[in-house]
Amino acid sequence: HTHTQTHTHNQTHTSTNTLTPKHTHLYVSPTHLHMHTQANLTHTTACTHHNSYRVMLSGAEDMKRVLVTQPKRYPKPKMDMTFVEVLTGKGVLTAEGTAHTRQRKIVAQAFHFDAVHKLYPIFAQQAEILLSAWTKVCASDADAGTPTVLDMCTQMSYVTLDIIGLTAFGYAFDSVKGGSSEVREAYKDIMPMGGINFIPILLKTFPILNYLPIPSFIRANRAQITLRTLVRRIVDARVNSLPLSDQSSNDLLDVMLRAGANDDDIKGSRLSNEELANNVQTFLVAGHETTSTALSWAHYLLALNPEKRTKLKLELADRLGGRAPTCRELSDNAIPYLRAVIMEVMRLYPPVPIAIRVTTSDDCFGGYLVPRGTRLVIPAGALGRHPDLWE
Repeated sequence: HTHTQTHTHNQTHTSTNTLTPKHTHLYVSPTHLHMHTQANLTHTTACTHHNSYRVMLSGAEDMKRVLVTQPKRYPKPKMDMTFVEVLTGKGVLTAEGTAHTRQRKIVAQAFHFDAVHKLYPIFAQQAEILLSAWTKVCASDADAGTPTVLDMCTQMSYVTLDIIGLTAFGYAFDSVKGGSSEVREAYKDIMPMGGINFIPILLKTFPILNYLPIPSFIRANRAQITLRTLVRRIVDARVNSLPLSDQSSNDLLDVMLRAGANDDDIKGSRLSNEELANNVQTFLVAGHETTSTALSWAHYLLALNPEKRTKLKLELADRLGGRAPTCRELSDNAIPYLRAVIMEVMRLYPPVPIAIRVTTSDDCFGGYLVPRGTRLVIPAGALGRHPDLWE
């Protein structure tokens, strides 16, 4: 690997692999990456991988251009989306063009304040169930004279799965209560704690592997079928019960069904049963582990900073007096230090630290020509620690 580094008077820093793509592959050492995230500069890093370039952007304006102001010029890589599609189908996360625009308008209805406000009691109820379970464990350990040790990553994974199951399509996984079902076990096979099981992706990419009598392959296939069957059964039942009554569940599936029927902008463009099922699975895959990871980092940082933890506890005691916050209090920032803690966690440890996009034409970043077909690596984790933006 050969790298050339140039520094100009304004500290623009570029590292470009001087070998041809045919003979090189991506390599960024931890030291190299650390140097880039700490440097006081806006820079572009170019490496090569699989006969195409990868460029890492660290300038805030460059990231904004790619993700916010001109996103259609920089689509997600087709291969990456193919992998995600194995788990979710063609939902709003993987659809492109007019299909994506249409689905996004409908799915967006599920995240308006009124829709979230109706779901909020589920969040509070599941948090209370978790706290009750912890109280019982602590009391039992105290009686036995042993200290209580809880794996917070596991606990956060349990409670967020229970919440996303109920809010997405009204299914109770009951993970915190220790519930066990074929569907829960299937979901754990597809999305084990800490990431994605790549076996379903491998089987979809190379179908011939499905014929191999390997237990992990058989289990992965069975898990995909089990979860998909449940989601489709619930979707079909909801659609067959239309029109929805005022007593319906108000989960995300119901909101998507209502959106296609009531909104003038999208009236007559209701999602098909297959699209509804795809988006329910998208909520599961995209909403579970990311939320769980963020909460786990929050516990970690609060454990490392006892004075901050004490300050947060005092604010919660003063503002809430032992009750759960209302949805309005959270949205109106009535508990400011709690919001500051969560935002700081997301800044330091974003659950999705890197996004990938692709250039559709020759482009320019940081004063350097970037050819068409280049994969753009957008490191949210680096932006959250950029010294030009944060002290």
